[in-house]
Order: sequence, then C-alpha cells, then structure tokens
Amino acid sequence: MGDQELSAPPPPPPDAELTSEQKLYWLNALQIVGDWTVHDDGDGRLFYYDRRTDSSQWEVPDALASLETEFMMKLMLQNAVARSGVWTAHDAGNGTLYYFNSKTRVSVWQRPSEWGEQEAAAAA
Repeated sequence: MGDQELSAPPPPPPDAELTSEQKLYWLNALQIVGDWTVHDDGDGRLFYYDRRTDSSQWEVPDALASLETEFMMKLMLQNAVARSGVWTAHDAGNGTLYYFNSKTRVSVWQRPSEWGEQEAAAAA
C-alpha cells in the first residue's frame, strides 16, 4: 500500500476552498482526538488508523465524524454569509463563533438580527 499519512481528514468539496484559518481550526480540532490519523491506500481511497488500538477502518470514526460535521456546518455558514453581505461569522479559536460587520468594523458575540436576511439573500 502507498501509505501516505495526511495531516487532516478529507477536505470539503472543491467548491468550498479552505482558508488558512479554517485549515488551522480543523487541524486543531483533530488534535483533540489525536489517536486517529488519515491515510491514502495508494488508489485514492482514504482509511482511518487508530494509534491507540492499532486498528484501521474505511468509515470515518465517530470521534472525527462529529468534528467534521461541526466544521462543515461552520464552513458552509461562513461561505454563505461571506458571499452575501456585511456580516461574516468567524471562529474565536475555541469553537465559538463571533460576528464581524465589515461596514461598521464592529464584532459581536450574538448573531445579528440582519443575519437571516443575509442567509436568504445568499440562497437566492
């Protein structure tokens, strides 16, 4: 097998390009469940290896799947809002989102009331 260790689980779909901040978030999240590593089998298929149990599997481990789901939800939210307007969501580095208004240069912890309007505009 062409066992090439990857530094993170499979990236999101090509249309959702990651920023360096998003990659760093994902890598930091993986360190929390650091027993798992991701490998390429040489044919482009990924498998997951658990160093703690010395076992491997094709399916995304539950510990990584929940992180991947959370990460993808945040990424989709950020991308949709970034395309739509003034407010953008950002990770504070601990998994908590804050919101930044590029027009007024104000950051807030609570979701702005205009947020729903921007999401609707992004979906249109």
